[in-house]
Amino acid sequence: MKTVIFILALLCTVYALEQKETNSSLSLERLVDVEKAATQTILYGLLFFEERMSQNLEVHLEKIKKNALDDITNTINRALENVNLSIHNGEEEGKNVDKCYYYAKNNLESKRINAVAGLDMCIQKGRMAMEDPLANVISSIQAAKKLLSDLNDIIPNCDSTNFLRKQACVLKNLSLTKESLKSVTKNSGETVLTATGTYMKTLVKVKSCIIKNNAETHTFSMNIVSYTNNCIRIA
Repeated sequence: MKTVIFILALLCTVYALEQKETNSSLSLERLVDVEKAATQTILYGLLFFEERMSQNLEVHLEKIKKNALDDITNTINRALENVNLSIHNGEEEGKNVDKCYYYAKNNLESKRINAVAGLDMCIQKGRMAMEDPLANVISSIQAAKKLLSDLNDIIPNCDSTNFLRKQACVLKNLSLTKESLKSVTKNSGETVLTATGTYMKTLVKVKSCIIKNNAETHTFSMNIVSYTNNCIRIA
């Protein structure tokens, strides 16, 4: 959230700077430099945001995945321990419990595989949910880079020994880039807010998906333990 506030503050600074400098009697080069500085501020802010957002997404998803995987492993292992204990007790009573054991073992191992696959699916959905928002941020980055390139070309392209002609050319191009800067600033703010909102919702959905997956694993494991006990009882 601090990153978002930082980016939005930069965008506000850009707007204020652009308004102040445009109304001053500056040289043509200075006018272009002001627009370039504003564009660079947006560009660097977006690059910082995209990098941090991508890193944070992976860090959080990997942490969530590790915790969920540990839970799945512990659930299955506890169930296997209970099954093994029941099988041992059944054998002590002289019962033939091989079918009970292999049924329980095979089902629990299969559930382990399926639960991990379900976990991976939850994580993958989280990554996919962030693809479009991050792609929009990258598009804003490309737009800022294009605008910066256009600004860099103004003075060389308008170079002339006739000052009035040069002035007219520069001011004409600046009027166009000024509109582009407003658009880039507006779109950048929107993409940052959208990406941040989607990021928060995505983490909630991923956690919900994993909780459901792990709960199903727990219920299944308990049912297998109960089945094993009943199987041994009637063996």
